[in-house]
Amino acid sequence: MKARLNPVRLYFAGYDWSGRTTRVQFLIIAGFALAPEGIARLLQIDMLTGGGAAVVLTVWAALAVVPLIGHVLRRLGDAGLSAWLVWLGVVPLVNLALLAVLLFWPTNARRLPEASHFRLFGQPIGVVIALVVLSRISLVPVVVETADMLPALEPGDVVMVWRRDHATGVGSLVVMIDPNSGKPVVRRVIARAPSRMAMASGIPVIDGTPATQILGGFHHEIMAPRGPLGELPRCLSGSVGQGGDCQKRMITETLPTGASYTVLDIGPSALDTVAEQVVPDDTVYVLSDNRDDATDSRIALAAEGLGPVPVTDLRGRAAFVLMSFSGRSVWQVWTWRPERFLKGLS
Repeated sequence: MKARLNPVRLYFAGYDWSGRTTRVQFLIIAGFALAPEGIARLLQIDMLTGGGAAVVLTVWAALAVVPLIGHVLRRLGDAGLSAWLVWLGVVPLVNLALLAVLLFWPTNARRLPEASHFRLFGQPIGVVIALVVLSRISLVPVVVETADMLPALEPGDVVMVWRRDHATGVGSLVVMIDPNSGKPVVRRVIARAPSRMAMASGIPVIDGTPATQILGGFHHEIMAPRGPLGELPRCLSGSVGQGGDCQKRMITETLPTGASYTVLDIGPSALDTVAEQVVPDDTVYVLSDNRDDATDSRIALAAEGLGPVPVTDLRGRAAFVLMSFSGRSVWQVWTWRPERFLKGLS
């Protein structure tokens, strides 16, 4: 009995997908696989920090993927259920329900499940999933919930972040935790310490040298709830009716360093002019690309803005858009935007 419940033997048994797994054995292996997520939540470990604890938990989760899939398949066989149900394991919340069902479902199969093409080729798929999990040591997904960084990033973009790359180069897109909401947000680095930073009529002025701006047409949006938060856009022409054409000016902005990107503008605002200040040591000055529809370093932290952001608060550099959806959830497949999949960022 002890041998059957030996954790080490159970772990390696998960690589033999044609065997059997009792409910008690399944409870042990499922607990091992779910433990990293539970520990991260219990200890409030920020998986974006790239710290030692986050790395250990990520490696742990990756090592548990293949044997967990194996034991799920073994339990499905024991319960006389279809092996294809294993794919429910990739759906959040549904995967927990699947584990619960398999834990309590009685064993009623009289013979071992036969080897099939699914089981033979399933292991390489499991290895790929494990490698994807392992890649989160350096590359993690962040869902963009707001339109703060239009047009570079749209609400519903899933951005991959090099979390161990705290690049602060002027013009780069960086991820930080918004101190007001506690959620990860993306902003663009405009100036670094000890530069002098100001805004004059909507134009960044760095060390006395203004950026150049060239009008480049108009950005069009439909006036409708957008992205995971269902926010409505702000428009150049003021309020437009539901379903109407919401326009913003598109401006190509080039910083004195040569970094160039596109920003959006809907006209004069109180934040277009900001008095010159010296960017404090070990901080960066960040702006949103959607200048009139977001908060950034122009607003002090005490006023629920971002203020100059400490370099230690940066979580990484935005690398590319993995995928994108226009609905409230990534699982609304009909709202996916394939044209934004694997989109590079600049």
